[in-house]
Order: sequence, then C-alpha cells, then structure tokens
Amino acid sequence: MRDDADAALRRFPLGGQVVGTVIAIPVRARVGAFVDLGDGAQGFVGAEHLPDDPGQWPRVGTETTFEVLRHDFPRRRRTCQVRLWPLDSRFRRAGPVAGAFTVEEWRLARDHYPVGTVVTATVSGVSPDSCCYWVRFGAGQGSVTSAVEFPQAGTTHRYIVVAVLETTRRLVLALADDPGRG
Repeated sequence: MRDDADAALRRFPLGGQVVGTVIAIPVRARVGAFVDLGDGAQGFVGAEHLPDDPGQWPRVGTETTFEVLRHDFPRRRRTCQVRLWPLDSRFRRAGPVAGAFTVEEWRLARDHYPVGTVVTATVSGVSPDSCCYWVRFGAGQGSVTSAVEFPQAGTTHRYIVVAVLETTRRLVLALADDPGRG
C-alpha cells in the first residue's frame, strides 16, 4: 500500500493540475463525476464541487483540467482515488473549497507565506485514508501529504511552504527537515 501511495502522491501531487476525461456520472445518486486520468488512474469530483444544477455538470466524454484536492486510499479498495476540483468555472459550484481561506484571509496568507517560507506549525487533524494532515501556524493553515507516517494531532514541527494554490486558496506544506523532500 505504501508503494501505491508514494506513486500516486508523486504522479498527482496535492495542488497539481491534471487533465482528465469524465467517464461516468451516477444518474441516481448524483454523488459526482468519475474521471479517467490515464494509465489506469481514476479521479473523482464530488457533487459538492459541481454546479447545483446537474444539467451543468461536465458530460461524459468531456476532457478538462482539474486541481488535485487530496488522495483517498479506502481500506476496501486497492487503488488510489484522486479527489479533484474543476478548474473550468463552468463545471464547478460557486464559492471556495472547504477549508480554504476567505478572500481577505487569502490576501494576507499568500503575501505572508510565499513558497519557501519556513513555519513552526501544530498538527490540527490527520486523515491517513487520504495520506494528508492539516497544520495551523500563526494566522495560517495548510495541508501536508505523507505516505509514510502521520504525526499526532497537537504536535509541533517545522514546515516549508511548497505551493501557494491561488485557485483553491490553499497552502501546501512539507516537513522542513524531511530528507526525502526535493
């Protein structure tokens, strides 16, 4: 499982942009859209990120670009499902991604925490199934991906800002002292 997670995190990094083709939209459940990312990889856009009117969702066969929100490795599946956010505004719901900064907070955060900034942050939440955990620092917050280990909530570590995601108003961080980072 760790090798699969490492490969998925490298191929589809948190905040990365990927092109995919919509391959299925469950009609009865209206839970979202399944996306073919090539070479057997599959993505999913949850209904919470798509327009309120399902008639405005991208149709099966539509190729478009997405931002990687997170990775899901459910125990019942053997493969990673990449959770996506449509970059084409026609195919997404108005408003921010859950957990994103407000517009005012974002202006301050992106200016105060550019790529390369090192911060001391406290782990605020952990989700091993998505190979992700969240940290808080000063007036900031961010996501960290890891396929190896997850720190305990409440612990404090040094992190470096590795991505400033304008479209979803999020910061992505990595352990500052991680020898595998690079």
